[in-house]
Amino acid sequence: MPMFGLVIDLIISTFQAVTQIQEMAFTFVPKILAVAIAPLIFLPWMINKLTDFATHMMALIPGLAG
Repeated sequence: MPMFGLVIDLIISTFQAVTQIQEMAFTFVPKILAVAIAPLIFLPWMINKLTDFATHMMALIPGLAG
């Protein structure tokens, strides 16, 4: 998710260098929006990975007791 912010920052920094616009809100707002939207995009994948991990760990518990 931090990669979203990095990519957006790189794009905006390049745009600012080309156009010579040095507005702080122009860099801050899109980066915050990108970092806020990233969990919405990746949430299903993260829940799937977490569920698979928890299921796998629960399956290992009986082997530890024996």
